[in-house]
Amino acid sequence: MQTTVRNAEYTKKYNRNLVIKLLMAEPMFRSELARKTGLTRATISNIVDELIAEGLVLEEKGAVPKKGRTPVPLILNETGLYAVGVYMSRASFSVGLVNIKGEIISIKELSPDFAKTTSEMLTEIGAIINELVLKSKIERKKILGVGISSP
Repeated sequence: MQTTVRNAEYTKKYNRNLVIKLLMAEPMFRSELARKTGLTRATISNIVDELIAEGLVLEEKGAVPKKGRTPVPLILNETGLYAVGVYMSRASFSVGLVNIKGEIISIKELSPDFAKTTSEMLTEIGAIINELVLKSKIERKKILGVGISSP
């Protein structure tokens, strides 16, 4: 049996992604995140504090204070990161901008022009991406990447 060695950097990224994935589904308290991930509360607090500092997670306001420390629900910041998706088929092209939750912010569809070269089509797709980003008023540094799908 072959075992895979994981280093601390890999484990840190894995745990961050696990927390983000759970928060994508629903708001949670730090204690819930610890219970669902199996990580310690201290580890969860460190991860959450980093994600809050990066603007990816927000503490939901409006909790009614009680005696002692009131748990605050954590939510994923929908405006924290974005991605671009490009779908290309013979019938149409679609270029979309989605938030971190996968919700469509903006989309544009066009018919392919088979008279254009590959380079010209890629230039056109790049221009559409720029147009969507400008129209949505999103900072470019918040765009995580571009995914392309073509049957």
